[in-house]
Amino acid sequence: MSEKYLSKNFTLAQLTFSETAKRLGINNDPTDRELNNLKTLANFLLEPLYKITPFRISSGFRCLNLNRAIKSSDTSHHVLGFAADLVPTKISPEEFAKKIRASKIKITQCIIEFGWVHVSLKLDDVRMQFLVAEKTKSGIKFKPFNS
Repeated sequence: MSEKYLSKNFTLAQLTFSETAKRLGINNDPTDRELNNLKTLANFLLEPLYKITPFRISSGFRCLNLNRAIKSSDTSHHVLGFAADLVPTKISPEEFAKKIRASKIKITQCIIEFGWVHVSLKLDDVRMQFLVAEKTKSGIKFKPFNS
């Protein structure tokens, strides 16, 4: 069985695989709507970002059950197929975020997290928002990324 490509370089498997889903027996298959969102994400955001620097996808689509299993927010863009977490392989997450900002590629959010960069694209919500996540005693807080 051949892999289903969503774009030139990215497959459905790359954007839906989850060790947690596998371990817990959670079906992480997207609906048709979520699949269309993943195609948009792959073609209009991930492909242009891949031209900036290579990366691996550590997390893409997460069905609601999987998202809850990892204790993420129900409103996460991952649940709708609008987001992916990327680990750049040749530069730091901070340097990647700087290059994303300089590229002016349309993006909803770019968040430097804890060794990866969360990126999302919702075409009707192109905010160009750049943030840094920080762990605090009261939880994770987000502040503007100004570098």
